[in-house]
Parts: sequence; structure tokens; C-alpha cells
Amino acid sequence: MTFRQSIKGMALPWRSLKVRVTVFTLLIFIASLWTVVIYASSALRSDMQRFLGEQQFSTVSVVAQDINENLTERKQALETIAKLLPLSMSGGQWQYKRSCYDSR
Repeated sequence: MTFRQSIKGMALPWRSLKVRVTVFTLLIFIASLWTVVIYASSALRSDMQRFLGEQQFSTVSVVAQDINENLTERKQALETIAKLLPLSMSGGQWQYKRSCYDSR
């Protein structure tokens, strides 16, 4: 008996109810697994975007606060220097430079 003859002698088991139920169950399982993977991927992506947005906002807030503090310090320093300058600058720039050197 050859290999072809032995294959022809075997009936394909696709007509069996047991095989049909097993294949159908396997297909349902694969489809459900695929659905869960797609849902988890979508949820993870949205969570990651939200988390990165919050982290970037936090970083920008800290940097902005630091810049604001530096600007406030510089403004106060300029106001202090402006109070030391004479009110009238009628002598021009020379008087301004002279008053700065005299205040030391």
C-alpha cells in the first residue's frame, strides 16, 4: 500500500462534530484574545499620553516658577538702583555715571 492509498482510505475528520466544536472554540478564543489585546493597547496609549502631558506640564511649571523668581529678583535690584539715582538727569549721561561711582 502506498502513501496515497493510505491517505485516500482515511476520511477527513472535518465532518466530525468534535472537530467542528474544537475549531469553533479555538476561533472564538483567538478572536476574544485579539479583542482584549486591542483594548489594552488603546487604554495603555491613552494613559501614556495623559501621563506624559501631566509630566510635561509639571516640568514647565517648575521652570516657569524659577524664571519668575529670577525676574522678580532682578526687578527688585533695578528698583533699588533706581532709588539711588538722582531724580534729575539734567547733566546727561556723565552725571549718571558719576553718581554711580560716587555711591560706591
